[in-house]
Amino acid sequence: MTIADNGTIYRVRFRLPTGADQEAAVSVILDDPAGAAALLLQRCVERVVVENGDERPAMALPSSVARALSQRMADLDPQAELLLDLTCPSCGTASSVPFDTAEYFFREVSGQQQHLYREVHLLAFHYHWSEAEIMAMTGAKRRLYLGLLSEGLNGARGQ
Repeated sequence: MTIADNGTIYRVRFRLPTGADQEAAVSVILDDPAGAAALLLQRCVERVVVENGDERPAMALPSSVARALSQRMADLDPQAELLLDLTCPSCGTASSVPFDTAEYFFREVSGQQQHLYREVHLLAFHYHWSEAEIMAMTGAKRRLYLGLLSEGLNGARGQ
C-alpha cells in the first residue's frame, strides 16, 4: 500500500490481523488503548519503505499513515467488525452497534458450562454416580436420565 503524508511517500507491506494478534492487543487494551492499537499495527506491518529507499519500523509511522493503514485493513476485512442495525420498537430511532463475536462466544460457552455443572449435580445427587461416570455419558444419555428424573420428581409432587 502506498500512502502519502506531508510530501513523503510511504510504501507499507502488511498483513491482516490474526486471532493471536488480537489476543495480544486485548491483553493491554484496558490499560492502554493507544498502546493496543500500536501493538496490533507493529505485529501486522511487515515492511515500511519511504520514497528514498530507507526502511522504517512500524512504530515510526506518522499517525495519519497509521490511520490510513488501519482503515485499509478494515476495508479488506469487512467481517472483522460486525455492526448490527437496530431500530427501537417504541420510538423508531435507528442505530448501529458493534457485535463482539468473541464475547458472545464466551458467554455461550460459559452458559453451557454452567448447564453441564447443573446436570452433573442433579444426576450425582439423585443417582449417587461420580462426576467421572456422568461425564463419560453422552449428552443424549445424560438428558434421558434427567428427563426420567424430572418425570419421577414431578410425579412424586403430584401425589
